[in-house]
Amino acid sequence: MVLAAHHVLHNGRCLLGGAEKYLLESIRALLAAGADVHVAYSGDWIYDDLTAAHEPPQPSLTFERVNWLDAHLRGDRRLRPGLIARRWAWFRRRRPDAVLVVQLGHGGAFGASIVAAKLAGCRVAASIRQPPEPALMADGLAPPARPSRLNRAALRMRIVAACCDALIFNSRRIAGQYAALYGWPWRKIRIIRNAAGTADAGGIVGRREDASDVVVGAVGQVSRTKGADLTLEAFARITPRFAGARLRYVGDGALIDELRRRAAELGVQDRVCFAGFVADRERAFGDLDLFVLPSRRESSSNAVAEAMARGLPCVVSDAGGLPELVAHGKSGLVVRGDDVTALAEAMATLLGDAKLRRRMGAAARQRAAEMFDPAMMARQTVEVVLGEMCVDRERATGRFFEDASS
Repeated sequence: MVLAAHHVLHNGRCLLGGAEKYLLESIRALLAAGADVHVAYSGDWIYDDLTAAHEPPQPSLTFERVNWLDAHLRGDRRLRPGLIARRWAWFRRRRPDAVLVVQLGHGGAFGASIVAAKLAGCRVAASIRQPPEPALMADGLAPPARPSRLNRAALRMRIVAACCDALIFNSRRIAGQYAALYGWPWRKIRIIRNAAGTADAGGIVGRREDASDVVVGAVGQVSRTKGADLTLEAFARITPRFAGARLRYVGDGALIDELRRRAAELGVQDRVCFAGFVADRERAFGDLDLFVLPSRRESSSNAVAEAMARGLPCVVSDAGGLPELVAHGKSGLVVRGDDVTALAEAMATLLGDAKLRRRMGAAARQRAAEMFDPAMMARQTVEVVLGEMCVDRERATGRFFEDASS
C-alpha cells in the first residue's frame, strides 16, 4: 500500500513544532508497521533525520514537493470544482490506499485534497493540531457557539469532515469545540496524545534544593499566543521574593525584542536570558527547575509533554487542552488565562518549596510515561490511519509493536 502524507510550510525554527513533530512521528510509525509511505509536502524540507534513519528498500519512503499551500495556508482551502478535479487526478495517479492529512489553518487548510482523496476511493484520516478559527469563537477558552447552518465556512468544514474516515485530535476539549462549532460527529473523532520520550530520572534528584539559584523556563515559540509576555510580567513580580531566580526563554519569536525592552523597564534584564533556538532537547530542558506555559490559545503542547517527561513541574494556563496534560495540584498548577497575578503566585508557590517541586516533578514524569508513551502514540496512529488494513500486518509479523517503541 501507499500512504500520502501532507505537510505545510515549516513555521520557523520552533523547537517543538507540533504539526511537524507529529507528522514525522507518524511516518516513522507507519514505516515500522510495514507501510510504504509517499510524502507530498508544501514548503520547507524537514525530513533529513527521517531519511537518514530509513534503510531502503523495504518499506519504501518517497517524497514529492507539491506546494499546494502557500505561506498563508491558501491554495487548497476553497472547495472549487476545478481544484478538486486536479487533486483527484493526482490521487488517481498515485493510487494510495490511505491518506493522512496533517492539518493547519484551524482544520480547513487541506479541504480540496481531502474531498479529492475521498472521491478517489482512499481512506482519509485528518489530524487537526489547532483550536477552531478565532473569528468564530466568542471566547478562546470556552466552547464556541455553533454558527448558522448557512455559514459558508461552517458548511465547508462539515463537507471536509464528511469526507474523512477519522478525525484525530490531541485534546478532548478542542475536539469538543470542533464538534460543537461544526457539527463534526464524535463517532469519527479519535484522541491521540502527543508523544514524549522519558529522560534520565537522575535529572529530578539533581535539581536545586532551594530557591537560591532556580531557573524558570519557557521553551518554544516566543509569542503572545504562548503567553511569553505574561511569563515575563509574572516573573518580574516575584523577583523581590526570590533573589536568585532567573528566567530563560528557549526558542525564536517576533516578540523577543519587545520583551528585552520590557525586561529593562521592569529592572530584571540581568535575570532574563533569551537563549534562542536550541535543537538539543536535553540542553533546552536540562537546567530548568520549573516550566511555564501560560498560552492564550492551545490545542495541546509538545513542550509541556517534554517538560513533564523530564520531571519538571509545570505551570500552565487553562487554555485548550493544557488542563488535560497537567493534573492541577499533583503534577503542576493550572491558572486562569491572561491572569498575571495568578501566574505569579503559582510560580512563587513552586519556587519557594523545593520538596513540592520534587514531588510534582516526579508525578509529572509518571504522568508523562502514562500519557505520552511513543509506542502507544505510534500504535494508535497506525490503527486510525490504516484502519482494517493494519490488522493483518500486526497479526502476521508482530514486528510493529517492538519497532515502534525502539
